[in-house]
Amino acid sequence: MRIILLLIAAVMASSFTSNLSHPNYQIESLKKKSKKTDVIVNYSSTSIDYFSIQFFNISTSQTFYFSASPNTSGILGTIPEGSYNVTFGPSDPLKWHSYVVSCGYYMAAKGTHVFTNVLYDDICNYMILSDY
Repeated sequence: MRIILLLIAAVMASSFTSNLSHPNYQIESLKKKSKKTDVIVNYSSTSIDYFSIQFFNISTSQTFYFSASPNTSGILGTIPEGSYNVTFGPSDPLKWHSYVVSCGYYMAAKGTHVFTNVLYDDICNYMILSDY
């Protein structure tokens, strides 16, 4: 009986090892969870105006500046994933413009306009600019 118990203990010790509890795996897992990916911001503009666009990252206080040309579409730029205050400055501040930003934000406004706490990630990564 004693030999059988020792044999079972030896088999269990060698059969059920896992890297999941290994400290290096745990550290790498935490690094992956905390690492933010870069987001490619796409845009489409049917407006006849230029726009200066500022992204202010709420958690890091980093600011990113871009500009959009009239009647163009493509990649505006790259920003780290996160929540932003997004400011639009049209070249004609007296004219109405409509803005669609990320997932679900819309506004028609004159002059400079700010969207607050806008999430940008790999899904919510676009904006549409037009004359109103």
